[in-house]
Amino acid sequence: MAVTNSFVHEIDISRWLIGSEMISARVEPASGGDPLMITMRTDRDEIVSTEVFMNAAYGYHVHAELVGRAGTVALAPPSPIFRNRDGIGGLAYPENWIPRFADAYRRQLSEWIRAVETGVPAGASAWDGYVASAIAEQIVGALAHDREAKLELGPRPRLYD
Repeated sequence: MAVTNSFVHEIDISRWLIGSEMISARVEPASGGDPLMITMRTDRDEIVSTEVFMNAAYGYHVHAELVGRAGTVALAPPSPIFRNRDGIGGLAYPENWIPRFADAYRRQLSEWIRAVETGVPAGASAWDGYVASAIAEQIVGALAHDREAKLELGPRPRLYD
């Protein structure tokens, strides 16, 4: 579930951000299987490294950073709440994904409704969803066996054009 329900989003956003296709993945599970370190390589020899930690005791935490030759870009911390307690100050993390993504889901649904009304597609395509899901399933297979997968999709069917 860590791969097919959570990491699948990292597959999708990585393809969108760097414009490359994933060709291999290596999975390194911690003792007990959580967290996972997943490293993917692209068709342009880029590296995508991701940690997936489904049972982090401190709360729900999502962050991302793109590291390039000329600099980096990272997501800003989403929480407007700072906690100061017992001599420690910092961001507070929610227990689940709802506070972090509620507005994004609302905006995505609004865009989908607009796309249905206008007939102009918006956002990710059915092909993008298929690719992310297919890669996730291949990574699950790698986790169960040799921990490395050569990712294969085959040609894009006309259905997705």
